[in-house]
Amino acid sequence: PPSRRPPAAEVAAPPKSRARPQLEPAPEEEAAEEPVRRPVRETPRTRSREPEPEYAGPLDEVPRSKAPGEAPMLELTAGLSSSWRSFRFCPEVDNCELAPPVGAGSSVKYSTDSPYASYHLGADFFPLSDRSWALRGLGLAARWDQSFLLRTRYVDTDKTQREFGSTEMRAQGELVYRLYYQLSGAGQGYLGVRGGGLLHLFLVDDNPKIVESRRSGFYGAVEAALPIQRWLRLEARFTGIPLAGPGDVEKQTYGVEAAGGGWGLNASLASDFGHPEWHLGLVAYFDLLHFGDRYVNPDGVRPQFGRGFEDYTSCGLYTRATF
Repeated sequence: PPSRRPPAAEVAAPPKSRARPQLEPAPEEEAAEEPVRRPVRETPRTRSREPEPEYAGPLDEVPRSKAPGEAPMLELTAGLSSSWRSFRFCPEVDNCELAPPVGAGSSVKYSTDSPYASYHLGADFFPLSDRSWALRGLGLAARWDQSFLLRTRYVDTDKTQREFGSTEMRAQGELVYRLYYQLSGAGQGYLGVRGGGLLHLFLVDDNPKIVESRRSGFYGAVEAALPIQRWLRLEARFTGIPLAGPGDVEKQTYGVEAAGGGWGLNASLASDFGHPEWHLGLVAYFDLLHFGDRYVNPDGVRPQFGRGFEDYTSCGLYTRATF
């Protein structure tokens, strides 16, 4: 049968669209959860962009600089100096400015007209520098000073000009204790004491003017270092030598019984160019060493007594490496 056509009203009406339901916005109180990030696959490019991990190993394996108040483990010194020597013997007077009595003999006076050069080597070792504050400043020290050959000219009794050679040698071995401190903004200083043995020689060739000098004994010293800047400090040391009498040759010449001692003074200005693990600097110093002796002869032998004075004055420059 023929199809039935729909009414015109039905044909003109558009078809109904299927509208999607609108979602209501989530309330502000409810925060959306952060999306879970998937691990990024490691590639050479991503590995280079990631920061390097911080070191988290034991503290003992991390290099570090010396803490304030910590003692160095080793100090090495080497340098050159110029020295002058003077010697006086005064028979039967206590003041060498006075003339000796008749029959006592003549005075002896000797001094170097020009300075003589010497070299210096030294070492201070602190094996307990990483221990407690009470032990870190305990150490051992050694020093050696040796002069180059010195020529002295004189006029002999026959009016002939002659010369003789001489040399100075000093050796020291000592026990050291230092208490280090840190001065804010200026660097490190210390207070210390030293004690040990001294061997001091002034050897001469055969001559009619002077005799050799041989001394050995024990001594004690106090020292201090005051930092001025981080790279500069002032150092001073005073040494007392209670027993260091003259040797056998001097006794045979001036008095069979003899006793003596002395003292020393050292002042220096030290520079220090710091490094976290070592230090290197220059030290300019002035050194004064004095000995005084008293001689006595048996009854009936003149001079009955006498005084001897021996002085060494030095100034020099040496390098110091600290580890």
